[in-house]
Amino acid sequence: WVLYMVIPFSSIKYTKRFLCKSFLKQIISPFSSVEFIDFFLADQWTSLFTLVVDLSFSLCYAFTTDFLLDGETQSACDNNTTKAILSLLRAFPYHIRFWQCIRRAWERKKEHQKTKYLWHAANAGKYSFALITVFINAFHIYFGSLSTEILAVVFGVLTTLYAYCWDIYKDWGLLRWGANKDHKCLRRRLTYPAFAYYAAMVINFAFRVSWAVSLYPVSFGIVDLSLMHYIALGLNLIEVARRCMWNVFRIENEHLNNCGEFRVVQDIPIAEDYANAIKVYYDDNTVQTSKLLRVDDLNLYAPRNEDVNVNANVESEIVVVGDL
Repeated sequence: WVLYMVIPFSSIKYTKRFLCKSFLKQIISPFSSVEFIDFFLADQWTSLFTLVVDLSFSLCYAFTTDFLLDGETQSACDNNTTKAILSLLRAFPYHIRFWQCIRRAWERKKEHQKTKYLWHAANAGKYSFALITVFINAFHIYFGSLSTEILAVVFGVLTTLYAYCWDIYKDWGLLRWGANKDHKCLRRRLTYPAFAYYAAMVINFAFRVSWAVSLYPVSFGIVDLSLMHYIALGLNLIEVARRCMWNVFRIENEHLNNCGEFRVVQDIPIAEDYANAIKVYYDDNTVQTSKLLRVDDLNLYAPRNEDVNVNANVESEIVVVGDL
């Protein structure tokens, strides 16, 4: 993503400008409005910051030249103080998401939408648990006391379960009892086969736990952090797969339920998809087409400030109905 931002191609300058604007809005949360793209990209950061911590360790070794030391001399980058400080970098994406949720809750409260206000406040609570867990793990790395270890375990379990339940119920819109008579625990409208949702719920739980091990190793009994060098790559690859799966069902739920309140139809035709399949002719304000279309679809391609007259009494291959 960072490399994409610096690629010097003029053809993607508008995309880069769009991403930079969104990233700036994320940084200054909660002092800016929050749109879907802003919190969606911020959610991606929560899966990337373990990599950022690893990169920070690498830079530490590079700038201090400690990579030249022999195996018997301890590096300044390998002491508990440095590890605790660098582990706090994991809190940054949760900090952004927390304030985004606070901003959205504040906006809904101003609009007197109590239900949405409470849901956004609950989402902020999820990220506050994550922040607390990150800080407790950092304290345990530095102090190494029994009390911080117990707190790390308790908050690690609570944060993982909180995040998993939110994934399934709110982000994916599943676990809706009675909404779907044919498929229990699923929502009424489905895009994919039902088994895909059941499988995703199970896989997401297993992958959530593995990612929690990477984020909060102390919470899962990993006191010797050198062990993470051997399992970090596998855990990060698992999180990449989990985040891709999460994105699919998250965007699907956003689309179907119109959470952004910007769409009035379920399917939006794309001009490129119709290029080879549809021929539209304007002849005396009459549209003729060789494919079944809604009137709204035809009006989408009408010239600006020009009304389209749909003639239903044309040849048999031309069929236009108001609502299919």
